Amino acid sequence: LSLWISREIGFDVDDAYTLALIGIPSGIIGARALFVIEHWDYYGQNVADIMALTEGGISIWGAVLGGVAGPLAFATWRGWDIWRGLDAASVGLIAGMGIGRIGDLINGEHLAKATDLPWGVIYTHPDSPAFAHSIAVGAHHPATTYEMLGDFAILALAIYLVLGPLRTWSGLTFFIYLDTYAVMRYFVSMLRVDSADTFFFNVSVPQLVSLA
Repeated sequence: LSLWISREIGFDVDDAYTLALIGIPSGIIGARALFVIEHWDYYGQNVADIMALTEGGISIWGAVLGGVAGPLAFATWRGWDIWRGLDAASVGLIAGMGIGRIGDLINGEHLAKATDLPWGVIYTHPDSPAFAHSIAVGAHHPATTYEMLGDFAILALAIYLVLGPLRTWSGLTFFIYLDTYAVMRYFVSMLRVDSADTFFFNVSVPQLVSLA
């Protein structure tokens, strides 16, 4: 999707491939690093587990920040128009984030507060991460669904911005993507009750990043 956008807005596709090859590993590093920070109570006592990537544990915000930092540094060094590249990348990023939340919904990732709304979810499979939580609180908010819907709404907006009448404003799509996702994620995080989240002044790490 990002490569198609790159062609449509005149950003060199070979450069887009190069930035993607840099962004993927830097995104993984960022995703793991922020997850470790969020769960430092555990990793501070189990330093060897920081590199245990096969056991899971990543942060979406960390992936976004890391995935942008690597390509941004490289493109700046090469003198490329990084803002057009980030405009194209933002479309693929938010699409991937939305698709990933579908998997979270199916699996029962990210526990949320109880609700009596008709779309509250209960997980009955004992292997689901939300199974014990469902027994304890009953129906709870499908927080990942809220985020998924928000992601796809941002995707539609990003496509309009990058291909529409404002396409000449390099970097606009990228910054709108970051800002709208930050606002949406801040409020969705208010519904999350993941027990391992680290809090500062009753604000979770994802909320702090969103505010930043």
